[in-house]
Amino acid sequence: DPLPEELSAEAAVCLDPAVMMMAMRDAAIKLGDDVAVFGLGALGLMGVQLARIAGAATVIGVDPIQARRDVAQQLGADVTLDPTADDGDAGLAIRRMTGLYQRDGSERPERQRVIGGYWEVPSQYRQLGVDVAIESSGSIQALHHAIRSARFGGTICMISYYGRDAAGLRLGEEFHVNQLQLVSSRVESLPLRDAPAWDLQRLVDVALGWLVSGRLSAAGILTPIVPFEDAEEAYRSIDEHPEQSIKLGIRFG
Repeated sequence: DPLPEELSAEAAVCLDPAVMMMAMRDAAIKLGDDVAVFGLGALGLMGVQLARIAGAATVIGVDPIQARRDVAQQLGADVTLDPTADDGDAGLAIRRMTGLYQRDGSERPERQRVIGGYWEVPSQYRQLGVDVAIESSGSIQALHHAIRSARFGGTICMISYYGRDAAGLRLGEEFHVNQLQLVSSRVESLPLRDAPAWDLQRLVDVALGWLVSGRLSAAGILTPIVPFEDAEEAYRSIDEHPEQSIKLGIRFG
């Protein structure tokens, strides 16, 4: 079917990541949840917006590239983190940000420990960590820190493909102790979990409607935009300098 005339070219190019991130329905974000989105490419930037639409009270974006963190904040992230900062422990940084400990390291007296379990494990303190972590980068290290960032009983929703090698993924510590739920989510894996009420066409219709209305924004995501004759060089540049791009747009004519 032809796209609506009122849909901008930039938004049309972002329809695919918008539909892909509709898979985060599987994360079951609830009103008032704290949510972290790992990976702020086109998928993650749509995820930041969809988490807010779903009712998240706080949205934290995590990406090593400053330009992507800047766009995330423009699109609604409350806080963004560089996972290479703070000794590279983004999971712990998020737990400190959202839970028992304040930024200066002092304890919030109104918070109480969860009874039982391994008392010495910091993430078992009540509300220490996010309710839901969305992993959209495809990095095993990011998945590890998404697991580390979640509260006791939290959910990690994985949108990414991690290939055959999961070296570096640690399923001890927080994962073993904190009764976490890992959800693999892929919009092309049909039927969807919510079938028959939800199918791929319904996801497309919703995402398209939100892009047209402005409820979802493509602002800042399509970077760079190059003429067709420069496409080969643009792809080479993305490979060599990923910090200079988010989602490539190619202009014809």
